Amino acid sequence: MQQLISFVLRRRVFNLCAFLACVGLICAALFFQYFQGEDPCPLCLFQRYGIIAVGIVYVLAAIIHPKKLWASRFFAVVILVVAIAGGAMSGKHIWIQSLPEDEVPECTPPLDFMVEMSGWTETIKTVLLEGSGDCHDSTWSFLYLTMPMWVLIWFIGLGLFGFLRNWIPDEQSGYHAFGI
Repeated sequence: MQQLISFVLRRRVFNLCAFLACVGLICAALFFQYFQGEDPCPLCLFQRYGIIAVGIVYVLAAIIHPKKLWASRFFAVVILVVAIAGGAMSGKHIWIQSLPEDEVPECTPPLDFMVEMSGWTETIKTVLLEGSGDCHDSTWSFLYLTMPMWVLIWFIGLGLFGFLRNWIPDEQSGYHAFGI
């Protein structure tokens, strides 16, 4: 068991496993959408993009697997920043879900229509700054937590553990944590 844990905690293997976790989260989102009838609101879609972005950084870190300490730490910071951005979207979604009915923002048109009419910049600004009434309704929960709450937990875990694992060097890499 200890050998398995040691293997998974190698930086490259860890990054690959985190990438596969992101793939699993996207597959779960698609399952809920297409087989459970949970249509995603605009913020849900942006959270998916956030998970995809975190996954892309993880797979790049696994493929490139930098040997230099500064390069590994670069990936650590990028993973953390992208996860914080995704977590901010989840936090906004949770905040909208917690609003009383009379304070909920108006519903927006579908995301593809908004992009077609206003462009990506205006759509992103509208969704992230104002939110949408579509995001208020929550029909799914597990252990009393809604889907955006679970996604926030995943962003926190992926960001924190990804940062730590890529910041701390592998012992067999030839460089040490306190200097080169």
